[in-house]
Amino acid sequence: MSPSDAADDLEITVRQYLNTGAKQLWVLYPETKDVHVFEASRLSVLNGEDVLNGGVLLPGFAVIVSELFSGSHATP
Repeated sequence: MSPSDAADDLEITVRQYLNTGAKQLWVLYPETKDVHVFEASRLSVLNGEDVLNGGVLLPGFAVIVSELFSGSHATP
């Protein structure tokens, strides 16, 4: 999610993907350091030490949510 993305537009996009067969979508929010996991009938919000895993779509993939954002505001 970038600052220029409108919430309504994102919701439409998520619905389109799910309606056309996507099993799961991940939307990362750098400002709040949350990950929203969308599935056909459910939304999960992960943050901090929660684990984002690939489930049956990406077996063996797992990452701690805070690690996704650890370098997002680092300065050289």
